[in-house]
Amino acid sequence: MLCYWRCCPWLLLGTLLAGTLEAAPRVELELVTEPGFPITGSHAWHRVLTEIGVDGLRIRTARGGEEVTVQVRGSRANPTYQVTGLLSRGNRLRLPGATFTQRDRRGIKTYLAKLRAGGLEAVSREPQEAFGLTAKQLAEAVEDLTAPMVMATQGEPPESIVNAISQRTTLELVVHPAAATVLSTATACEEEYQGLSMGTALAATLRPLGLMLQPERSPGGPTRHVVLVATAAAEAWPVGWPPEGKPRQLVPKLYEFLTVEAVDSPLSEVLAVLQARLEIPFLVDRNALAAQRIELDGHQVKLPPGRTYYRKALDRVLYQARLKSELRIDEAGRPFVWITTIKS
Repeated sequence: MLCYWRCCPWLLLGTLLAGTLEAAPRVELELVTEPGFPITGSHAWHRVLTEIGVDGLRIRTARGGEEVTVQVRGSRANPTYQVTGLLSRGNRLRLPGATFTQRDRRGIKTYLAKLRAGGLEAVSREPQEAFGLTAKQLAEAVEDLTAPMVMATQGEPPESIVNAISQRTTLELVVHPAAATVLSTATACEEEYQGLSMGTALAATLRPLGLMLQPERSPGGPTRHVVLVATAAAEAWPVGWPPEGKPRQLVPKLYEFLTVEAVDSPLSEVLAVLQARLEIPFLVDRNALAAQRIELDGHQVKLPPGRTYYRKALDRVLYQARLKSELRIDEAGRPFVWITTIKS
Protein backbone atom coordinates (compact mmCIF):
# COMPACT_ATOMS: atom_id res chain seq x y z
CA MET A 1 0.00 0.00 0.00
CA LEU A 2 2.84 2.41 0.89
CA CYS A 3 4.51 1.64 -2.41
CA TYR A 4 1.26 2.31 -4.28
CA TRP A 5 0.87 5.70 -2.57
CA ARG A 6 4.41 6.68 -3.51
CA CYS A 7 3.89 5.66 -7.10
CA CYS A 8 0.35 7.00 -7.64
CA PRO A 9 -0.47 9.72 -5.11
CA TRP A 10 -2.92 11.40 -7.47
CA LEU A 11 -5.07 8.26 -7.57
CA LEU A 12 -5.50 8.23 -3.80
CA LEU A 13 -6.13 11.98 -3.77
CA GLY A 14 -8.76 11.56 -6.47
CA THR A 15 -10.44 8.83 -4.45
CA LEU A 16 -10.58 11.07 -1.36
CA LEU A 17 -12.01 13.97 -3.34
CA ALA A 18 -14.61 11.74 -4.93
CA GLY A 19 -15.64 10.48 -1.49
CA THR A 20 -16.03 14.06 -0.28
CA LEU A 21 -18.19 15.00 -3.23
CA GLU A 22 -20.37 11.93 -2.79
CA ALA A 23 -20.94 12.85 0.87
CA ALA A 24 -22.26 16.35 0.02
CA PRO A 25 -26.07 16.71 0.13
CA ARG A 26 -27.72 16.29 -3.26
CA VAL A 27 -30.46 18.53 -4.63
CA GLU A 28 -32.73 17.00 -7.26
CA LEU A 29 -35.36 19.13 -9.01
CA GLU A 30 -38.60 17.92 -10.52
CA LEU A 31 -40.38 20.85 -12.12
CA VAL A 32 -44.01 20.70 -13.20
CA THR A 33 -45.45 23.12 -15.73
CA GLU A 34 -48.86 24.66 -15.12
CA PRO A 35 -51.36 25.22 -17.96
CA GLY A 36 -50.33 28.22 -20.02
CA PHE A 37 -46.59 27.76 -19.47
CA PRO A 38 -44.72 28.77 -22.68
CA ILE A 39 -44.02 25.78 -24.94
CA THR A 40 -40.40 26.84 -25.49
CA GLY A 41 -39.82 27.58 -21.79
CA SER A 42 -38.77 24.10 -20.69
CA HIS A 43 -35.64 24.06 -22.83
CA ALA A 44 -34.52 27.47 -21.57
CA TRP A 45 -35.04 26.57 -17.91
CA HIS A 46 -33.27 23.25 -18.41
CA ARG A 47 -30.23 25.09 -19.77
CA VAL A 48 -30.21 27.65 -16.92
CA LEU A 49 -30.51 25.10 -14.13
CA THR A 50 -27.97 22.73 -15.70
CA GLU A 51 -25.43 25.55 -15.92
CA ILE A 52 -26.08 26.51 -12.29
CA GLY A 53 -25.57 22.93 -11.19
CA VAL A 54 -28.23 20.57 -9.87
CA ASP A 55 -27.74 16.88 -9.18
CA GLY A 56 -30.86 15.78 -11.02
CA LEU A 57 -33.38 17.66 -13.16
CA ARG A 58 -36.71 16.65 -14.69
CA ILE A 59 -39.38 18.86 -16.25
CA ARG A 60 -42.89 17.55 -16.95
CA THR A 61 -46.50 18.71 -17.14
CA ALA A 62 -48.51 18.97 -13.95
CA ARG A 63 -50.78 16.09 -12.97
CA GLY A 64 -53.17 18.14 -10.86
CA GLY A 65 -53.18 18.85 -7.14
CA GLU A 66 -49.38 18.99 -6.90
CA GLU A 67 -47.62 21.41 -4.56
CA VAL A 68 -44.13 22.83 -4.29
CA THR A 69 -42.39 20.74 -1.65
CA VAL A 70 -39.05 19.45 -0.39
CA GLN A 71 -38.68 15.83 0.63
CA VAL A 72 -35.60 14.50 2.36
CA ARG A 73 -34.26 11.11 1.35
CA GLY A 74 -31.24 9.16 2.50
CA SER A 75 -29.54 9.44 5.88
CA ARG A 76 -29.04 12.45 8.14
CA ALA A 77 -25.30 12.38 7.40
CA ASN A 78 -25.84 12.15 3.63
CA PRO A 79 -29.26 13.55 2.72
CA THR A 80 -30.81 14.09 -0.71
CA TYR A 81 -33.28 16.95 -1.07
CA GLN A 82 -35.93 16.16 -3.67
CA VAL A 83 -37.56 19.43 -4.65
CA THR A 84 -40.84 19.68 -6.53
CA GLY A 85 -41.08 23.13 -8.13
CA LEU A 86 -43.54 24.85 -10.42
CA LEU A 87 -42.95 26.62 -13.72
CA SER A 88 -45.78 29.13 -13.96
CA ARG A 89 -47.59 30.50 -16.98
CA GLY A 90 -45.65 33.73 -16.35
CA ASN A 91 -42.42 31.80 -16.95
CA ARG A 92 -41.34 31.98 -13.32
CA LEU A 93 -39.85 29.24 -11.18
CA ARG A 94 -41.61 28.68 -7.88
CA LEU A 95 -39.71 26.72 -5.21
CA PRO A 96 -40.59 26.29 -1.51
CA GLY A 97 -40.10 29.75 0.01
CA ALA A 98 -38.95 31.57 -3.15
CA THR A 99 -39.82 32.56 -6.73
CA PHE A 100 -37.28 33.28 -9.48
CA THR A 101 -37.00 34.44 -13.09
CA GLN A 102 -34.44 33.05 -15.53
CA ARG A 103 -32.28 36.15 -15.03
CA ASP A 104 -31.93 35.51 -11.32
CA ARG A 105 -29.22 32.87 -11.61
CA ARG A 106 -27.36 34.14 -8.57
CA GLY A 107 -30.52 33.94 -6.47
CA ILE A 108 -31.21 30.37 -7.58
CA LYS A 109 -27.61 29.36 -6.89
CA THR A 110 -27.79 30.89 -3.40
CA TYR A 111 -31.09 29.10 -2.75
CA LEU A 112 -29.59 25.74 -3.69
CA ALA A 113 -26.52 26.38 -1.52
CA LYS A 114 -28.71 27.23 1.49
CA LEU A 115 -30.82 24.14 0.91
CA ARG A 116 -27.73 21.93 0.82
CA ALA A 117 -26.32 23.52 3.98
CA GLY A 118 -29.41 23.78 6.15
CA GLY A 119 -32.33 21.91 4.65
CA LEU A 120 -35.84 23.27 4.22
CA GLU A 121 -35.61 25.54 7.28
CA ALA A 122 -32.77 27.46 5.65
CA VAL A 123 -34.90 28.50 2.66
CA SER A 124 -38.32 28.65 4.29
CA ARG A 125 -40.09 31.97 4.61
CA GLU A 126 -41.56 30.94 7.94
CA PRO A 127 -40.72 33.76 10.40
CA GLN A 128 -38.02 33.06 12.92
CA GLU A 129 -38.47 33.39 16.66
CA ALA A 130 -35.79 33.47 19.36
CA PHE A 131 -32.43 31.78 18.70
CA GLY A 132 -33.07 31.85 14.94
CA LEU A 133 -35.63 29.04 15.23
CA THR A 134 -39.08 28.91 13.73
CA ALA A 135 -42.05 28.93 16.08
CA LYS A 136 -42.42 25.18 15.66
CA GLN A 137 -38.76 24.51 16.45
CA LEU A 138 -38.80 26.79 19.51
CA ALA A 139 -41.94 25.09 20.79
CA GLU A 140 -40.19 21.74 20.34
CA ALA A 141 -37.24 22.90 22.45
CA VAL A 142 -39.52 24.31 25.17
CA GLU A 143 -41.62 21.15 25.29
CA ASP A 144 -38.52 19.01 25.70
CA LEU A 145 -37.54 20.97 28.84
CA THR A 146 -40.99 21.06 30.45
CA ALA A 147 -40.73 17.96 32.66
CA PRO A 148 -40.10 18.71 36.36
CA MET A 149 -36.67 18.46 37.97
CA VAL A 150 -36.77 15.25 39.96
CA MET A 151 -33.47 15.34 41.82
CA ALA A 152 -32.73 17.76 44.66
CA THR A 153 -30.18 20.32 43.45
CA GLN A 154 -29.06 22.27 46.50
CA GLY A 155 -25.56 21.16 47.44
CA GLU A 156 -25.15 19.07 44.28
CA PRO A 157 -22.34 19.58 41.72
CA PRO A 158 -23.65 21.47 38.66
CA GLU A 159 -22.10 18.80 36.46
CA SER A 160 -24.36 16.19 38.08
CA ILE A 161 -27.41 18.39 37.51
CA VAL A 162 -26.60 18.82 33.82
CA ASN A 163 -26.00 15.08 33.43
CA ALA A 164 -29.30 14.24 35.13
CA ILE A 165 -31.19 16.56 32.78
CA SER A 166 -29.40 15.24 29.69
CA GLN A 167 -30.60 11.73 30.51
CA ARG A 168 -34.25 12.86 30.48
CA THR A 169 -34.39 15.08 27.38
CA THR A 170 -35.58 13.68 24.07
CA LEU A 171 -33.44 16.12 22.11
CA GLU A 172 -29.68 15.76 22.33
CA LEU A 173 -27.96 17.88 24.98
CA VAL A 174 -24.40 18.81 24.01
CA VAL A 175 -21.81 20.40 26.33
CA HIS A 176 -19.03 22.29 24.55
CA PRO A 177 -15.51 21.45 25.76
CA ALA A 178 -14.88 24.87 27.35
CA ALA A 179 -18.20 24.63 29.23
CA ALA A 180 -17.38 21.08 30.33
CA THR A 181 -14.15 22.34 31.90
CA VAL A 182 -16.08 24.95 33.89
CA LEU A 183 -18.65 22.39 35.04
CA SER A 184 -15.99 19.94 36.19
CA THR A 185 -14.53 22.45 38.67
CA ALA A 186 -17.70 24.32 39.73
CA THR A 187 -18.75 24.56 43.36
CA ALA A 188 -22.00 23.08 44.61
CA CYS A 189 -25.33 24.56 43.56
CA GLU A 190 -26.73 26.98 46.16
CA GLU A 191 -30.37 26.86 45.08
CA GLU A 192 -33.09 24.24 45.18
CA TYR A 193 -34.72 23.69 41.80
CA GLN A 194 -36.51 20.43 42.51
CA GLY A 195 -40.06 20.59 41.16
CA LEU A 196 -39.33 23.34 38.66
CA SER A 197 -39.08 22.49 34.98
CA MET A 198 -35.78 21.17 33.64
CA GLY A 199 -35.34 24.19 31.38
CA THR A 200 -35.55 26.70 34.22
CA ALA A 201 -33.42 24.51 36.49
CA LEU A 202 -30.75 24.12 33.82
CA ALA A 203 -30.63 27.82 32.89
CA ALA A 204 -30.46 28.81 36.57
CA THR A 205 -27.71 26.28 37.29
CA LEU A 206 -25.56 27.52 34.40
CA ARG A 207 -25.98 31.27 34.89
CA PRO A 208 -23.79 31.73 38.02
CA LEU A 209 -21.02 29.76 36.32
CA GLY A 210 -20.81 32.08 33.32
CA LEU A 211 -22.42 29.43 31.13
CA MET A 212 -25.61 29.42 29.14
CA LEU A 213 -28.04 27.17 27.33
CA GLN A 214 -29.01 27.62 23.69
CA PRO A 215 -31.21 25.58 21.37
CA GLU A 216 -29.47 24.97 18.07
CA ARG A 217 -30.68 23.67 14.74
CA SER A 218 -27.95 21.66 13.06
CA PRO A 219 -27.95 21.85 9.22
CA GLY A 220 -30.47 19.36 7.94
CA GLY A 221 -30.79 17.82 11.40
CA PRO A 222 -32.95 18.10 14.50
CA THR A 223 -32.95 20.77 17.18
CA ARG A 224 -30.59 20.12 20.07
CA HIS A 225 -29.71 21.77 23.39
CA VAL A 226 -26.20 23.22 23.69
CA VAL A 227 -24.36 24.30 26.85
CA LEU A 228 -21.59 26.81 26.17
CA VAL A 229 -19.66 29.69 27.70
CA ALA A 230 -21.83 32.80 27.88
CA THR A 231 -20.94 35.90 25.88
CA ALA A 232 -22.51 39.35 25.97
CA ALA A 233 -23.60 39.14 22.33
CA ALA A 234 -25.16 35.67 22.53
CA GLU A 235 -28.80 34.99 23.35
CA ALA A 236 -29.16 32.73 26.38
CA TRP A 237 -32.07 30.53 27.39
CA PRO A 238 -33.82 32.54 30.12
CA VAL A 239 -34.37 31.61 33.73
CA GLY A 240 -38.14 31.52 33.39
CA TRP A 241 -40.50 33.41 31.12
CA PRO A 242 -42.82 36.41 31.52
CA PRO A 243 -46.31 35.28 32.55
CA GLU A 244 -49.16 35.96 30.16
CA GLY A 245 -51.81 36.48 32.84
CA LYS A 246 -51.95 39.09 35.59
CA PRO A 247 -49.85 38.38 38.70
CA ARG A 248 -52.92 38.58 40.90
CA GLN A 249 -54.52 35.75 38.93
CA LEU A 250 -51.35 33.67 38.75
CA VAL A 251 -50.45 33.86 42.46
CA PRO A 252 -53.45 35.22 44.39
CA LYS A 253 -51.67 34.77 47.71
CA LEU A 254 -49.21 37.53 46.82
CA TYR A 255 -52.07 39.97 47.35
CA GLU A 256 -53.41 38.54 50.57
CA PHE A 257 -53.06 40.80 53.62
CA LEU A 258 -51.01 40.09 56.70
CA THR A 259 -50.25 41.93 59.92
CA VAL A 260 -46.59 42.79 60.32
CA GLU A 261 -44.81 43.56 63.56
CA ALA A 262 -41.54 45.46 63.65
CA VAL A 263 -38.95 43.32 61.92
CA ASP A 264 -35.20 43.87 62.00
CA SER A 265 -33.66 40.69 60.61
CA PRO A 266 -31.25 39.44 57.94
CA LEU A 267 -32.82 39.64 54.52
CA SER A 268 -32.20 35.93 53.89
CA GLU A 269 -34.31 34.98 56.93
CA VAL A 270 -37.18 37.28 55.93
CA LEU A 271 -37.18 35.85 52.40
CA ALA A 272 -37.27 32.30 53.78
CA VAL A 273 -40.35 33.15 55.86
CA LEU A 274 -42.14 34.82 52.92
CA GLN A 275 -41.30 31.92 50.59
CA ALA A 276 -42.70 29.38 53.06
CA ARG A 277 -45.93 31.34 53.46
CA LEU A 278 -46.42 31.98 49.74
CA GLU A 279 -45.57 28.37 48.88
CA ILE A 280 -43.80 29.21 45.63
CA PRO A 281 -40.07 28.99 44.83
CA PHE A 282 -37.79 32.00 45.24
CA LEU A 283 -34.82 31.99 42.83
CA VAL A 284 -31.93 34.41 43.37
CA ASP A 285 -29.97 35.94 40.50
CA ARG A 286 -26.56 35.17 41.99
CA ASN A 287 -24.78 36.67 38.98
CA ALA A 288 -26.36 40.08 39.37
CA LEU A 289 -25.90 40.12 43.16
CA ALA A 290 -22.22 39.24 42.85
CA ALA A 291 -21.69 41.99 40.25
CA GLN A 292 -23.23 44.54 42.64
CA ARG A 293 -21.49 43.02 45.69
CA ILE A 294 -24.78 42.36 47.44
CA GLU A 295 -25.09 39.57 50.00
CA LEU A 296 -28.46 38.49 51.34
CA ASP A 297 -27.04 37.79 54.79
CA GLY A 298 -25.25 41.12 54.84
CA HIS A 299 -28.41 43.23 54.95
CA GLN A 300 -30.62 43.87 57.94
CA VAL A 301 -34.09 44.85 56.76
CA LYS A 302 -37.04 46.41 58.53
CA LEU A 303 -40.78 46.29 58.07
CA PRO A 304 -42.88 48.89 59.86
CA PRO A 305 -45.67 47.46 62.01
CA GLY A 306 -49.09 47.43 60.43
CA ARG A 307 -51.22 45.72 57.86
CA THR A 308 -49.96 45.13 54.31
CA TYR A 309 -50.02 42.47 51.60
CA TYR A 310 -47.30 39.96 50.77
CA ARG A 311 -46.19 41.49 47.45
CA LYS A 312 -45.70 44.89 49.05
CA ALA A 313 -43.83 43.41 52.03
CA LEU A 314 -41.55 41.51 49.66
CA ASP A 315 -40.80 44.57 47.56
CA ARG A 316 -40.08 46.68 50.66
CA VAL A 317 -37.47 44.38 52.12
CA LEU A 318 -35.82 43.79 48.76
CA TYR A 319 -35.61 47.50 47.99
CA GLN A 320 -33.61 48.06 51.16
CA ALA A 321 -30.90 45.83 49.67
CA ARG A 322 -31.17 47.42 46.20
CA LEU A 323 -33.04 44.39 44.93
CA LYS A 324 -36.37 43.75 43.23
CA SER A 325 -38.64 40.80 42.48
CA GLU A 326 -40.16 39.59 39.23
CA LEU A 327 -42.89 37.02 38.85
CA ARG A 328 -41.94 34.46 36.20
CA ILE A 329 -43.12 31.06 35.05
CA ASP A 330 -41.12 27.98 34.12
CA GLU A 331 -41.58 26.00 30.90
CA ALA A 332 -44.50 24.12 32.46
CA GLY A 333 -46.25 27.34 33.51
CA ARG A 334 -45.41 27.05 37.22
CA PRO A 335 -44.85 30.48 38.83
CA PHE A 336 -41.81 31.47 40.85
CA VAL A 337 -40.27 34.68 42.20
CA TRP A 338 -37.06 35.84 40.53
CA ILE A 339 -34.96 38.08 42.79
CA THR A 340 -32.45 40.30 41.04
CA THR A 341 -30.82 43.74 41.38
CA ILE A 342 -32.59 47.02 40.71
CA LYS A 343 -29.62 48.15 38.64
CA SER A 344 -29.04 45.70 35.80
